[in-house]
Amino acid sequence: TNNSLTLSVTVQGNKVKNSSLEGSASNSSEGMRSMSASAQGPEAWSGSSTRAGNATWSDGGSDGFKSAGLSGNGGNAGASGSPSWTSDPIAVTPGESLAFVVSVSSVNASSAANAGLVYLGAAGNVLQTVNLLTAPLTTAGFAKLEQAVTIPAGVTQVRVKLTGFAPTDLRTSGTVRFDEVGLFGN
Repeated sequence: TNNSLTLSVTVQGNKVKNSSLEGSASNSSEGMRSMSASAQGPEAWSGSSTRAGNATWSDGGSDGFKSAGLSGNGGNAGASGSPSWTSDPIAVTPGESLAFVVSVSSVNASSAANAGLVYLGAAGNVLQTVNLLTAPLTTAGFAKLEQAVTIPAGVTQVRVKLTGFAPTDLRTSGTVRFDEVGLFGN
């Protein structure tokens, strides 16, 4: 009515539950930030392209809008690193139980990509990086992946990290797309 639209966001445990990768649905210090409409790419995320692959932001998400992509370019990942996307830090509490959810698809990818968490201490130092979800090699649309996570002792923040392809295998035309990334309380 009257050209209006209502957007609903469900919040649990101070984390955004249903965050797509467009819009601006969450707070910068808590919850998953979503992609902005900027041509520069994702808001509160940083992409890392390498000689082996590219971090891209483009149409083609599970909801038909923007998604974070990683694509191989035929380079040597072992020598130059794999492409990735990394979120800004998200405040967490040791012992907290969370659900990590991501929609992912791959096209012509010859090796799987991963979605994981980087555990940070109180001083922002990296304590550990863990891969939690492995992207399926499929061309049949997006698959929703979910993993329960309990935050270890000493961890006060996490970063979500989306990494592309095995270090020894980047197919020239392979692409993995991540969308609907969320980290929320159980």
